[in-house]
Amino acid sequence: MKIACSLLALLIVVAFAGCGPTDTSSGDAATHSSGYDDHDGHDHDGHDQPESLGEAVEHIQEMGETIITAFESGDAEAAHHELHEIGHAIECLPGLAQKADLTSEQKDAINNATEALMDAFGELDGTLHGGDDVEIDDISKQISDQIEKLKSMPAS
Repeated sequence: MKIACSLLALLIVVAFAGCGPTDTSSGDAATHSSGYDDHDGHDHDGHDQPESLGEAVEHIQEMGETIITAFESGDAEAAHHELHEIGHAIECLPGLAQKADLTSEQKDAINNATEALMDAFGELDGTLHGGDDVEIDDISKQISDQIEKLKSMPAS
């Protein structure tokens, strides 16, 4: 139950932060916001938003490696900031997929990877907020598998 509450809190934070509108039906592909509101106690202004799927995946991979390393070293708290920031990057994926020249199957795969990554990082975040401990090797494999799926997509 604690993990579910922590995951819900993480999703709420990400939902309010967002990457700007993901509806590209208006034809305006440059819809990323320039910064975030300070709604969660963190200053998000000045964070560059990924302009392409490849850039977002690279950013997620880098932050993910930092997070996994912190958990593996026994200093999970060192990854607290990155755990909150990675949610913003992951949340951008579906919007970037909509702008990319992808098949509907590829877009579905990105949506599935987005959900799986939010779940995995949400479990890790939950451990920092009183949730149950998780097996880092299992979570690390889940994250790695999803990132590899994302890396196989065109990086446009």
